[in-house]
Amino acid sequence: MMKSNNLYNRIYDHSFSLLLTFSFYAIFFALLLSCEDEEALSEIKWSENSFITTEDGTTYTVGYDQKSANNQDSFVEKRDDRGAIVWKVSHAASPIDERAVLVTLDDEGNPWVIFSVNGGSYDEGYITKKFTAPDAFENVYQNNYGQGDGAKVAVVAKLDPEDGKIVKGSFLGTHLNNGKTNSLNIKKIGVHNTEVLLDVETAVWPPAAGKTYEKMAGITDEDRVNNAFHLQLSLNPNLSEIWRSELKK
Repeated sequence: MMKSNNLYNRIYDHSFSLLLTFSFYAIFFALLLSCEDEEALSEIKWSENSFITTEDGTTYTVGYDQKSANNQDSFVEKRDDRGAIVWKVSHAASPIDERAVLVTLDDEGNPWVIFSVNGGSYDEGYITKKFTAPDAFENVYQNNYGQGDGAKVAVVAKLDPEDGKIVKGSFLGTHLNNGKTNSLNIKKIGVHNTEVLLDVETAVWPPAAGKTYEKMAGITDEDRVNNAFHLQLSLNPNLSEIWRSELKK
């Protein structure tokens, strides 16, 4: 009986030791992955500017032209390292106000631009039609302005660095309780590897993660800061889905 107990104790001690070892490595690798995620986020080059310069001296500048007392059309301009204009394009020439407000670069040097749009339009000069690649607004999170008119929403767009065409774009807005479009303002953009990150302010109910707009669950007016909801969105690079939507307080 004594030998049997000793054998049992040795097996128990060995099993317990293996369990501790496994637990140690599981925690170690979890912490390692967490640190890698934090390092990846820290590597993101956030932009809240209307211009950006690449390592080779190329500069992209975004803005808008005041076409009339109540109409603005967006533009994006590319200059080489000597300051010469490579191209300057307008992505909008419709009766709706459309502005280019932020620009950044992804890891491959492609420019990403944030536009603001004050309404929808069927005009051929609208942002979804004027200077876009085929299917640029197909199979994306939101391919049009939505219901209503006048509220300022955002358009996230990846451009072709060769000519400035929009190669992929999606609208981002919020909805009132009656379903009409309401304001969404992007304050910063960062693109890293396979993720598009946005710092966002919304006037009404922020979007939840998903492929179409759904109100963020569990949110109330008490979550507002200075009369707005502040959040960070993570989108896939094809702009077909919000991967993550997190409220900032």
